[in-house]
Amino acid sequence: MEWVRAVVLDALEQQFIRPAGACPLVLDTGTDREPGPLDSLPLLPEDWIFIHARTLGRQNRAALLDGYRAAWLDAADQEPVPHRKDNVGRRAANLWLMEITDR
Repeated sequence: MEWVRAVVLDALEQQFIRPAGACPLVLDTGTDREPGPLDSLPLLPEDWIFIHARTLGRQNRAALLDGYRAAWLDAADQEPVPHRKDNVGRRAANLWLMEITDR
């Protein structure tokens, strides 16, 4: 196992890999959020990261958040199985946000 340590140290030294915890693709959205239209939704930490990344710096951010909430609630309301409502809503809202922000 010593050879593994040597290979990893060499890769770190040559900057082929980054140290643990240094991932620029994951945004730190923080835990202090202002009250908003998404407060009543059962969002996961990954949801917040996705939403933040898709709405960061957009002038129509408030409208995007309102639309996200509407897409979630519409899809969840149409799902008859109670334990599937959150995932159906999440998927619909994420797809809506991807589509609207890719334009």
